[in-house]
Amino acid sequence: MSYRLLFFISLILMAFVGSTLAQDTSDDPRWNSRSSAQMKTNEQIPQSQANPDFRPNTTPRVIMTPFERLVVEPNVRPRPNTGYHQSEVNIATHPLNRNMMFGASHNITNISPLKINVATFITSDGGQTWYGRDTLADFNTQRGDPAPIIDKNGTFIYGHLNSTTNFGGVTGMGMNRSTDNGWTFEPTIPIVNAGGSDADKNAVGTDDNPASPYYGNSYMAWTKFTAASFPATILVTRTTNSGVSWSDALQINATAASNFSQGTDVATSPEGHVYVC
Repeated sequence: MSYRLLFFISLILMAFVGSTLAQDTSDDPRWNSRSSAQMKTNEQIPQSQANPDFRPNTTPRVIMTPFERLVVEPNVRPRPNTGYHQSEVNIATHPLNRNMMFGASHNITNISPLKINVATFITSDGGQTWYGRDTLADFNTQRGDPAPIIDKNGTFIYGHLNSTTNFGGVTGMGMNRSTDNGWTFEPTIPIVNAGGSDADKNAVGTDDNPASPYYGNSYMAWTKFTAASFPATILVTRTTNSGVSWSDALQINATAASNFSQGTDVATSPEGHVYVC
């Protein structure tokens, strides 16, 4: 065998080995086939499944990442129901008891006449068991966009679009509060100067840091559209007494014909600064 042929075979082997090692030792989880393999289960997924990565989780799964070992518990339905469509789910944890969580969703009847309200999903044992209800307060004041939080006092605050008739026109923002861990909720409190029929895309947040000078303040922010859609403004209100009363809505963004602001999220820093994006 000639030296030229041996050299050519050596180059092929080096390229093959190098390629194999590169695939096996990659630290990027996007290219690491082993990471995805560890997420597979024995469940049979229909070929018609719209999302091929969706795997209903009926048993605990262990997922190894480049950083840690994760145990994913089985999926549960906290409030099975065949009489309502449940959508737009949000969930919050108690700042002093992380095992207590407050979730809320749209609840729309699937029979005529259609009605919209809110479902609540509440757990006090870290998701092992759940309780809640399929309706909350007056049907006529519920118009969607559920936004739940729990403040430092354990008050459950549920923010939402407000109305005067069920499935009627939006009149601004409203909220309901519960002081018994979500077993009962008080009547809707409308937010002053909340944008009227142009209000939409709301979110809530609470300052849960005991070291913050504004500890316990809670905030709600949302979008106020205009007839021409440009410009849209972002409004925010706050409560300092666990939702009993709220400040007049304040516009916080600069507007220009070329800018469009839609949808909000709210968070606070350890120093009590409020961030809305």
